[in-house]
Amino acid sequence: MGLAPLALYCFGYPFGFMAIVGTMGLIGVAINDSIVVLAAIREKSMDTEMPLGGERSVPVELAEVVGGSTRHILATTFTTMIGFLPLVLSGGKFWPPLAIVMSVGVGARHCWRFTSLLRSICCFITGNWIGPLTDRFTGLF
Repeated sequence: MGLAPLALYCFGYPFGFMAIVGTMGLIGVAINDSIVVLAAIREKSMDTEMPLGGERSVPVELAEVVGGSTRHILATTFTTMIGFLPLVLSGGKFWPPLAIVMSVGVGARHCWRFTSLLRSICCFITGNWIGPLTDRFTGLF
């Protein structure tokens, strides 16, 4: 959501009412993605054959559940971005701010999500979980 005002500025549109409505829609898409992941976790925990935390550790199984939900979330992302593309390209002053906020916000959120995923994988491989966090926040407290 933080890149939406920057995207509006780059496209030359003001942050008005339709941009605010687009931001509300972007929050709705984020909540929908969270519901998809939580529903998958609940479904896995209700599984009677292999419940969550059965044979393997809970973080490993949660990673698999979230990885399985990624396909649905990416489908939502791409359809949202492609669906708003005609409104972005149509011009005018009414609809493009909404479309820009929604499409850029959803795309930027997933770019951030995947860079966070890559950072987590690198921390897992190197075994350095707490180091980057303590280095960043040392001077604050």
